[in-house]
Amino acid sequence: MMLVTLLTTTGCTGFLNEDRETTSSSTQSPTPTLTVTETHRSTDEINPTPTSSPSETQSIQEKHVNTESNQKLEQRRRYYREFADDYVQGVTGGNRSTTFGLAEIDARNRSVRFFHRAPTNNTSQYLLEQYVILYGYQRIIETYPKNEEPFTDENKSWIPRTVNVTVRTQDGRLYERAYIKYDWGLARANGNISERKYHFLYIGEAEPGPAHPEEGI
Repeated sequence: MMLVTLLTTTGCTGFLNEDRETTSSSTQSPTPTLTVTETHRSTDEINPTPTSSPSETQSIQEKHVNTESNQKLEQRRRYYREFADDYVQGVTGGNRSTTFGLAEIDARNRSVRFFHRAPTNNTSQYLLEQYVILYGYQRIIETYPKNEEPFTDENKSWIPRTVNVTVRTQDGRLYERAYIKYDWGLARANGNISERKYHFLYIGEAEPGPAHPEEGI
C-alpha cells in the first residue's frame, strides 16, 4: 500500500517592538524615538505550499487500496477459471453420462459454483457421480499450486475455498444444493478423514430442493 505523507511548512514570523523613551525636563522635551525591529517573512508565507485536505488524503489512500484489491480479485478469477477447466475435465472425463460444468465464479467470497444435471432417479449412479465430484476436488488439492509439493501450502490461492454444486434432475427441476469445503478436501488429501467421512460431510450439508424426495421431511 502506498502511503501518502503530506508535509506542511510553517513560516517564521518576527515581532514588532515599539519602545518609546521620554525624558522629562523643566526646560526641554526631546523628540520621542521609535525603535523598530525588522520583521522577516518566510517565502512559505508569501507563497504557501498547497496541501490536501483530510478528505482528499483519505480518498487517495482508498483509491490505492481499491486498485490493489481489484488486482488481487482479477488474479484470483484467472486462477479459478483454470481450476474450473481442470476440475470439469477431471469430473466429466471418466463419466460421459454426467452433465457437469461451471456456473459462476465468486472471487470475492473465494467460491465457485457448478451445475450438475444428475441421474437422480438412479441412486447408485448418482452416488457414483457424487464420489467423482468429491474426488476431483480432493485430487486438485493434492496437486495445486502447480509445480509445488502437495499439501504444504495452506493458502493455495489457486483453489476456491468452497465448491458449490447445484444439482438438477434430468428434466431440469432443482434437486439439491450442496457444497464441498476446502478443509474437508485437505483433510481427505492428508488422510486425516476417511473416504466415507468425506462423502458423509457432503451429503449431510446438502440442502434438498423441490424435486428431492426428502423435501419437507
